[in-house]
Amino acid sequence: MKKERFFTNISERKSICIIQMIIILFICALNGYTDNPIVNYVYTADPAGFVANNRLYVICSHDLNDQTGYDMHDYYLFSSADLINWQDHGIVFDARRDTSWAWLAYAPDMVYRDGKYYLYFPNGADSIGVVTGDSPEGPFTDPLGTSLVNKNMPHCDVQWCFDPGVFVDDDGQAYLYFGGGGPGTARVIRLNNDMISVSGEAVTIDAPKFFEASYMHKRNGIYYFSYSSDFSEGAATIEYMTSDNPMTGFEYQGTILANPWDNLGNNNHHSIVEYDGQWYIFYHNRAVSDAVYQRSVCIDYLYYNSDGTIRPVNATQEGVNPGVTSNPSPAPTPIPTGCEDAPEWKSTTPYESEGIVVKYNGNLYENKWYSLGDNPEENSGEYDVWIFIESCDPQNTTTPTTEPTTTPVNTPAPTATLAPNITLGDVNADGVIDIVDALLIAQYYVDLNPAIFNPDAADTNCDDFIDIVDALLAAQYYVGLINNFC
Repeated sequence: MKKERFFTNISERKSICIIQMIIILFICALNGYTDNPIVNYVYTADPAGFVANNRLYVICSHDLNDQTGYDMHDYYLFSSADLINWQDHGIVFDARRDTSWAWLAYAPDMVYRDGKYYLYFPNGADSIGVVTGDSPEGPFTDPLGTSLVNKNMPHCDVQWCFDPGVFVDDDGQAYLYFGGGGPGTARVIRLNNDMISVSGEAVTIDAPKFFEASYMHKRNGIYYFSYSSDFSEGAATIEYMTSDNPMTGFEYQGTILANPWDNLGNNNHHSIVEYDGQWYIFYHNRAVSDAVYQRSVCIDYLYYNSDGTIRPVNATQEGVNPGVTSNPSPAPTPIPTGCEDAPEWKSTTPYESEGIVVKYNGNLYENKWYSLGDNPEENSGEYDVWIFIESCDPQNTTTPTTEPTTTPVNTPAPTATLAPNITLGDVNADGVIDIVDALLIAQYYVDLNPAIFNPDAADTNCDDFIDIVDALLAAQYYVGLINNFC
């Protein structure tokens, strides 16, 4: 295998290698997964996501770099069209500047209605205010000059009168969810059409282990009331209940999000939003600061089972990658010739193999594996993943008696012909193709001669040369932009 050579000076080569490594990592950041947290240069928390102007926005409380308690006064706003590149709109609201009566700005929420954006904010834990603007970025005006909800109102005398979660139903009726401090302190009250006044008295939602962070969303006629738990059973988690009514009749369902990685077992605050046909959950952790009072906002996928329940969310460091459908809904494809009458084959273990076609409820789908929720076959147990396989060769229909030779779904095999036990791209022979392989190829290219390196696995574009292109292809493979080499 040849190595392209352009540099004769060792120090120059090493400098170029460093630059190339930085370029590779930069490409991974731009074209691959959106690393969590989504913002790492300012501390943000209590994310409230919403869709406007064909973009996904998230408004967040702002943790000061040196605060030793929750001393938040303003909100940062970010937005993205692709969930990879997040635009920083800066501080869009400051309670000290934009109101005449409030000083603090705890966890917010924002909704759009009838040409106006309504931003709801807690003045600490004592009351909730509302400001209005023509744009998510503001400027905002304070139409009331005082609080919208406070502890002096009927049935609002909860320990913490904060954490507004605003929901507008399909019929136009709006609701404000709030409260905190422990079980029995969750409240909901109707908002009038003007969105700056309430109707009637607040109603208690009896939520098990309730602590704070009320949130409401609706899907397929089901109302989902979610919240942060207390610490009675360990670290705080995001729990949820469901009902066919936005104010009453809620039944506890379980945990959506365990205490996420690098959160120090501390509090959490979330929001759930649908964008471009996919559901997401925002939350915060302490990954950047490793400190209690400096938090950072994250985003991950959220999925539902066939019965409407929410699958537990996997809080990841990778975040989301809209360019790769990580849990797609099956899409019908024509039945291959020779496969019409082949039997179904069941498995709860994800496999993929040539000549295998997914069959679910009698419908054939393309050659992929899908998480389909609960087992649709009666009286045979419940499985988080239950796959039906139509095992057939379009040229020669066969029925396997054992599971086929397989490759994991997310790591399709490279297509190049190699010697046995050599996988193209896996230059350190650790069984995976990742960013380490890309960096090793770059090091080899500039004669840094890594200790563990197989050049026979490095020519990822099969041009008989090992150069920076091979390193870039390995990086693209790692983040899912390509599925094979050569």
